[in-house]
Amino acid sequence: MATLATAVVGQTGSLATGQQRLEYLVLTAILNAFGQARHLAGSSRHTDATFPMASALHCFEILLEKKVVGQRPRVAMLYGDPFLAGATTDQLLGAWGIDAAEVHKIDGDEAAWVDIHDELATPSLFSDSVRCIVVSRAATLIKQYRAQLEQWADSAVADSLLLLHTDTAPGNTTLGKRIAKHGLLVDCRLPTTSSRSKTIDQRQLRQWLIHWGKGQHGLKLTQTQATTVLDAVGTECGLLDQELAKLALYADAKGTISDEQLKRNVGNWRTRTAFEIADAIAAGRVTDALRHLGHLLAAGESPLAVFPQVAWSLRRYSIAAHLLLQAKRTGGRLSAREALQAAGFYPYQIDTALAQLKRMGLHRASLLSRWLLELDLKLKGSHSHDRRAAFALEELCLRLA
Repeated sequence: MATLATAVVGQTGSLATGQQRLEYLVLTAILNAFGQARHLAGSSRHTDATFPMASALHCFEILLEKKVVGQRPRVAMLYGDPFLAGATTDQLLGAWGIDAAEVHKIDGDEAAWVDIHDELATPSLFSDSVRCIVVSRAATLIKQYRAQLEQWADSAVADSLLLLHTDTAPGNTTLGKRIAKHGLLVDCRLPTTSSRSKTIDQRQLRQWLIHWGKGQHGLKLTQTQATTVLDAVGTECGLLDQELAKLALYADAKGTISDEQLKRNVGNWRTRTAFEIADAIAAGRVTDALRHLGHLLAAGESPLAVFPQVAWSLRRYSIAAHLLLQAKRTGGRLSAREALQAAGFYPYQIDTALAQLKRMGLHRASLLSRWLLELDLKLKGSHSHDRRAAFALEELCLRLA
């Protein structure tokens, strides 16, 4: 800039006259402004890969709260649980008025960017609808064509929509930042109790389960019933959806299901048998407990897989017994029903659990936690072999006879 100004001054001679001095000052100001603008533009290009990442929407905001981005983006990434990503995609496409029949679904492991680009960038001669492609398992596509996807996120053509499904979050990558800036990021992982925690938020998951059962399967679950389903099936949303579809077959015309009916039918037969083993042990029915255990082991179930379900059920009796013994020592007022509820028994289980706790006695019930810990250590050490593990489980069945 100084060189250019000097050259101009050289052409006009000296700056002796006021007119020349004024022209010089004006030209210098123009050149300085131009240089600052060019610097800012260059700075903007330089920091494009490091701008702060916008927070992603969580899929439950869309599925539960019906929160949808008003303006349809041209590129979006949904990461986390594949089932939740699919359900969220369907919800978004419907809200944006995109016909599911016109959506082209591609497997990311087999996709080539040139084919995706050509389909998105080429207008149809027979339709003015949005050209939409959903890429499942997009991790391979992202790895091979990251630069092209980054460029597309910045300059995607109109009337196109690219949806990428991937298992892992984009993190602090340039692609993730550009999609967050120009498109939409949706977190489809299970919600956690806090941003730094890995503990699943059971309350939010239970809300989704109730909402999904009613909306998709016409099944009206109570909070307690939803908790029972989660305990029996786990937190994998695809399996939960299948379980809701099965339970809906046992519901009445209003979509409700009794607690007893749900208990009999929730989970697969292996899950139900494991809980039946725990009930039989607590009730002192040794023959039934050993028979159920034999059926599971004969079906190929590992003792290491049976023990956690049995232990979870029996541990609640130990917790209730310790609460009651503590209340007696301290002079506190705590009923057996209150202790059982605090230990984790559901309302419909209280009467049966109360009878079983009385049969065990508080002293024996309080020892259950120690027995379960000893068995856990055996299964991880001296009794890790299946045959010895089965013997250790049979020994547990005899403890409360």
